[in-house]
Amino acid sequence: MNRLALQRASGTVRFVAPPSNTGRGGQGAAAPPQRTGDVRAGGPPRPGLPPDSPITRPEYAYRPNEWNPLEVILDANFVRAWINDGPEGGFTTGLAGDDVATCGPVALYVGGSGEVRFKQVEIKDLGRGVQPKEQLSNRFRMQHINDVYYAWSATEADFNRDGIMDVTAVPFYYLGPGYLVSREIYPGQTSNVGKEYTPAGVNFAYDFTGDGWPDIVVTDGRPMVLYVNPRGELRRWDRYNVLPTAAGEIAIFKDIDGDGRPDAVFSGRGGAISWAAPDPTKPTEPWIVHQVSEQSYGTLGQRGIGAGDINGDGRTNIISVFGWWEQPPKGAPEGPWPYHAVRLGRWPLS
Repeated sequence: MNRLALQRASGTVRFVAPPSNTGRGGQGAAAPPQRTGDVRAGGPPRPGLPPDSPITRPEYAYRPNEWNPLEVILDANFVRAWINDGPEGGFTTGLAGDDVATCGPVALYVGGSGEVRFKQVEIKDLGRGVQPKEQLSNRFRMQHINDVYYAWSATEADFNRDGIMDVTAVPFYYLGPGYLVSREIYPGQTSNVGKEYTPAGVNFAYDFTGDGWPDIVVTDGRPMVLYVNPRGELRRWDRYNVLPTAAGEIAIFKDIDGDGRPDAVFSGRGGAISWAAPDPTKPTEPWIVHQVSEQSYGTLGQRGIGAGDINGDGRTNIISVFGWWEQPPKGAPEGPWPYHAVRLGRWPLS
């Protein structure tokens, strides 16, 4: 075990501010100037009260040989600490990145040579959310699982392996059969439904690592990332950038190569329709991408992608609203597939 000081951080929102060389507070920002006045625990001096003030400022400093209440909150990528119910000190906050936020166990370390005792130690799991049960009718059930805009889509799998299907609309999954309790897969940030698109578009669940626990693939903007199920550990899921070349708004997962595992079909950078699959022995490394269409197929390919055996030859083809690409026989050279132009839909949709 070793000790490493967290990078200084500050702010009043859930996430550490982005790096800045000139901004106030936040990661990478210059330290705030020292101020005169009384001193809070672990932080710079604060301005004192007026001389004729009828009240006195409480003493927040650490008190030797007495009980000192300590509160620590680790949420998103921020760790904050307070002592003796005092204000948050600049030296008690820090950036808690993915390497810290997914570690799991929590420990209290005390340095020096004196004796330290603890009492009334309590822990609250901030990764667990609860929604109230809705009752709309005695003939059917509808359950509202979240109040705000996080994702475009949802999918299902038994994420905690209790034999009951769960639902995910990242950054959370919702535990069946009630779907009242949720857990955070990664630190979630809401999007403004009036003027923003959420980066979490496609949601797909499958056991890509082969350990018996369903994982999740989700778009991050438009590239796709894999979140690996921690197998029952109450922590955030490990993240891997598996498809940085994906660029479409729409993707499907279908077994293209006939190995019994789902593959990703998407519009890649440059407008080319592609499919990709992980190496089963290294599923968290970048997936192997195979180009299906010519470059510059265009953004219209995002508006509808399908897959199926169109010509009955036993091989899965890829379909758009303008036609379909015929998968060549196994062993054929890599390259775009033969294209058959057939108007299968109507565009524009009007």
